[in-house]
Amino acid sequence: KTKAGYYNSFAIDLTDTSGHTLHNVDILMDNREMKPYLPNETNYNGRGISGGSFTMTGINNIADIAEKPVLFMSYGIVQSNIILQGCLNINMPAAISRGIGHGSLQTIDDAELNIISGDNSIEVEKTLFANNSKVNITSTRSDGMGGAFVYRECEITDNAEVNISATSSVFYSQQNYPLKVNITSTTAKLNTSGRNFCSNSSQELTFNAVSGSEIGFNGKVYQAEKDVSDNTMDGTTLPQGFNEVSGVVAPEVPSLDWLVEQNQNRDLGWAYEKNQSSGQYQRILNEYDKLINDASYQGTNLLTGGKSE
Repeated sequence: KTKAGYYNSFAIDLTDTSGHTLHNVDILMDNREMKPYLPNETNYNGRGISGGSFTMTGINNIADIAEKPVLFMSYGIVQSNIILQGCLNINMPAAISRGIGHGSLQTIDDAELNIISGDNSIEVEKTLFANNSKVNITSTRSDGMGGAFVYRECEITDNAEVNISATSSVFYSQQNYPLKVNITSTTAKLNTSGRNFCSNSSQELTFNAVSGSEIGFNGKVYQAEKDVSDNTMDGTTLPQGFNEVSGVVAPEVPSLDWLVEQNQNRDLGWAYEKNQSSGQYQRILNEYDKLINDASYQGTNLLTGGKSE
């Protein structure tokens, strides 16, 4: 557990490393009292994990208990190349907090990824959702200048299930960072909800999909009648070549309320643990004091330097 309250602070720094396996990682950040490192600086951020190339197994949790905006972007994981084979829960609810930023991400082997973010949820150079992995993303950014998923390239394939709920845009193509989305298997599932399916900042967003693949958007199901190749999307509409399937209703995007509740409980638990630790430490000192009083040296308490009674 870490208090990520200063410029570029982080819980785990794996910069310039590779080959690690992270198992059952539990990181709790507190960016509520973000403080500047240098006067007049603006680029402050707390990070759960920074840098490195690694595999994640087991059940991993990264959360920030700050719910209001911090001075600058906070990240759950940033500048890392991640292979997820277990479960990863990221809860970064503050308005300019992001889930996973820069680097790359692969979810494979029945992996599960759950992200809540107040800003962009995933913004990495390359993402692969595959091998029966399940992904649930909620982005509450509302200004229209970002989305749940931004940057570079995303592939969804091999029975992967991706559910995205966005207050603003599901996909967003940022200036100088064109986004390409590829659905390469009819067994892949993409179910989304949001004000816009896509939006961009003067940058093309392209979509590729194999014939027969389906997209859920705001309760409706759309199917590609033939292969969709480098279809350019310039606004809020779905890619050309996807037509609504009459009479079929898309399932609701799964709620991540349980992750919000988990974050709240972890905050209380952390405070309790700190208080408990402090109390236990004081009790240990008291026990030592009693022992030293019982075996004092020439009437002097060896712990305090005072006279023993």
